[in-house]
Amino acid sequence: MAGEVKYPCFIEKKNAKGEWIWGYFARNGEQIAKSSESYVKHADCTHSIELLKGSKTHKIFVAKPKRAAAPSRPRRTKAAASP
Repeated sequence: MAGEVKYPCFIEKKNAKGEWIWGYFARNGEQIAKSSESYVKHADCTHSIELLKGSKTHKIFVAKPKRAAAPSRPRRTKAAASP
């Protein structure tokens, strides 16, 4: 990388397959986010970062947890006829 890294920042690099990935690093230098896919073209990797950077005004929704299904009651079975 050219120059000293100043946090917080995004860092782009190539993975073992030679494809581009990015990571976002917090002020303390710890990686707190990363790309969920790799990119053949460097421009596509950079574009995905720009999409994230442009989302700061987007609303945040909190997903409600799904309700747990009620426990099923055991089925009543007919008593076997006695011989």
